[in-house]
Amino acid sequence: MKNVAANLRYWASGFAIAGLGVIAARWIAPGFEGTARLAWTIGGELFALTGLLIIAIGVRRRVAAASAASNDAT
Repeated sequence: MKNVAANLRYWASGFAIAGLGVIAARWIAPGFEGTARLAWTIGGELFALTGLLIIAIGVRRRVAAASAASNDAT
């Protein structure tokens, strides 16, 4: 846990973006009709998936750094 700020940056930004996407898709979109509803739903779902992707990138970097440190120690 040497670099907590770097890990927190990925988790916080990913969580915030995913949360905004869910809010758009589940709370805002039902208030519209037709094409606008579809656009809000698809946009929100894409935002949610983007947020999850950001978290996954952060986890991948952390695992790669831990693996590299483990390989250097041996």
